Parts: sequence; C-alpha cells; structure tokens
Amino acid sequence: MSRSQRLLSAVPFLLLGGLLACSTTGTLNSAARNKLAKDTGCSADQVQVEQLPEERYRATGCGKTETYVCQVAEHAVVSCVPEASVK
Repeated sequence: MSRSQRLLSAVPFLLLGGLLACSTTGTLNSAARNKLAKDTGCSADQVQVEQLPEERYRATGCGKTETYVCQVAEHAVVSCVPEASVK
C-alpha cells in the first residue's frame, strides 16, 4: 500500500474522532447548562456556556456564574461539579 493510500485510509478514523470529540463537548456543555439551571431554578435556555481548558465549563445565567468541571466516560456524563468543590 502506498503512502497516499495509507493516509487516505486513515481519513474516516480522523473524521470519526473529530465527530466524537464534538459530541462529547456538546454533551458536557449541556450538562453544565442543565446543572446551573437546576441549581438556580431558572430555565436552561437562559444559560450560556463557555468551554474552558481542562474539561471546565463556565455557565452564566439568571444572575449567576459558575465554573464546572465535567467528566465523561463512554460518551455519558459521569460528573459535572462546581470547580470550587474539586480538590
């Protein structure tokens, strides 16, 4: 197999990896949004989320801002907790 054929055969795996990463980010983004909405009693559609480095998400809405550390395993959110509670 030539070098270009090997590179082309890797493309589907690279695309799949990118799609999974986007899906995971969206899942964690939603988890942070829902957590702040639940904690403040406001609607999730009033909460904006900013992705930060190191699996951290800053959620802002209803007059409150909280940074969450969210983790995922096998494409399901395992935890999404306030950064201040993480040691």
